[in-house]
Amino acid sequence: MNARLQIRILILVICVSGIILFAQPLFASHNFRIAFLDIGQGDAIFIESPTGRQMIIDGGPSGSFGPSLSAPILGQLSDIMGPLDRTVDVVVSTHPDADHIGGLASVFSRYEVGTFIDPGISSETVTYSNLMSAVADEHSEYLIARRGMKIDLGGGVTAEVLSPSGGKEKELNDYSIVIKISFGSQDILLTGDASIKIEKELVLADKDILQSEILKVGHHGSKTSSDPEFVKIVSPEYAIISVGKNNRYGHPNETALASLRDASAVILRTDELGLIEFEGDGNSLIRKR
Repeated sequence: MNARLQIRILILVICVSGIILFAQPLFASHNFRIAFLDIGQGDAIFIESPTGRQMIIDGGPSGSFGPSLSAPILGQLSDIMGPLDRTVDVVVSTHPDADHIGGLASVFSRYEVGTFIDPGISSETVTYSNLMSAVADEHSEYLIARRGMKIDLGGGVTAEVLSPSGGKEKELNDYSIVIKISFGSQDILLTGDASIKIEKELVLADKDILQSEILKVGHHGSKTSSDPEFVKIVSPEYAIISVGKNNRYGHPNETALASLRDASAVILRTDELGLIEFEGDGNSLIRKR
């Protein structure tokens, strides 16, 4: 094969690859998608409505080499969103623990973010300071989550805040934003690190609307969450535990796992399965990976 032909073939391959990459959005699924990202010990969730509006809830920990471009969430987002997508409509920080917000500054560095939502609780950590500086630099709309807030993601997908209500809490985890995602007949309950105290309050206030097909298990399966009555009322088909392999906290705890098993939930763990993704059409949710 002569050099000129080799060059032509190389140019053709590059052109075809470029067309495939740029055409990705045209062939993207028009279903609802939710992915629980494999970011180690922490939480990070990606949601996309049928109209393409996207929400990220928490960003997992920062990277091993600093807070910016090495955060584990970036590789996961590139996988789930595609390499060319550089916009996110809504980013939510459930509460300012490092294993939930550590990677969010890097999200703001790479993506254009429309709206940022948090519980309005500050922290004196460098991680929190880095995040809020990134929010300010991006000039994103800033909202404080309160019970009753509803976010329309388009295509019939809504995100309703069930907690916090604005009162004072003794524990930082209990300021966690609890969100119910609804699409058609399907519901997903995302609880951050909310403790049994908050779970009991939700049972009292929202017993009739808690049932959900998917439950993101509170506090990585710690014994401080997953009250048996709460789990029974939610009655999830799937219970997702976002947790790091061989973590030093012993998560998930056997007490929490027992509550989930007693509710007949299928337990899916990121430390065992990696990224966990579901798609839905409003009538059912199907696990894709």
